[in-house]
Formats: sequence, C-alpha cells, structure tokens
Amino acid sequence: MTQPIEALAGGIAAGVSAITVAALGVEPQPIAWVAFGASLGIVSTQPAGRARTVVVFVATVAAGALIATVAAKHYGWDNGWRNLAALGLGAFFPVIKDRLGRVAPRVIDGAIKRVVGRLPK
Repeated sequence: MTQPIEALAGGIAAGVSAITVAALGVEPQPIAWVAFGASLGIVSTQPAGRARTVVVFVATVAAGALIATVAAKHYGWDNGWRNLAALGLGAFFPVIKDRLGRVAPRVIDGAIKRVVGRLPK
C-alpha cells in the first residue's frame, strides 16, 4: 500500500513534469534525469522541513531541466549529453546553491560599491 507521502511526491513529480513540458518546452527525459539527480543530491543536504524540501526539489527539477535543454540546443549536444548535464545539475545543486549563497553577498556589495561608491549605512 502506498504511503501518503509517497503519493504526494509522485503527484508533485507528475505535476512539475506536465507544467515544465507545457510551459517551458522541455522534453520529459531531462526532467526525469534531473529529478533522479536531485534525489541523489538531496541526501547530502542538511535536514529541512517537508515544505522547504518539496519547494527546493521542484525548483531544482524545473531549473535543471531548462538549463540542460537550453545548453544542449546552444552547444548542439545530442540527447545523451543533455541528459548527463541534467543529472549533474540535479545531483550537484546543493553544492552550487551553497557556493552561490556564500559568493552572492560579496558580489552584490561589490556592485553597490562600484555604482554608489560606498555601501549604504
């Protein structure tokens, strides 16, 4: 018998897939590969609440599939490389997110200093 959380996860995955395919023009294959990669990558993250985990997972799947598809079209990759890129984006998303989280404040501060001349107090 299916547990309620498993049914919820399956429903969310199906909904994200349908919306991503329809709205963004992404094929189902990279969605499946990035979802598999995100499932692997989410194991290495710190524990978080269910709602946050679902939101991060959905965002990872949508963004990863879109980025992999755009990169494949831009660079002329075949489907195998596109799927590998989607898998990598999903699996390494927690690492990428942590690095961007550390670097972004310094980049924003530097941009403000360059435009304004100093940081506001």
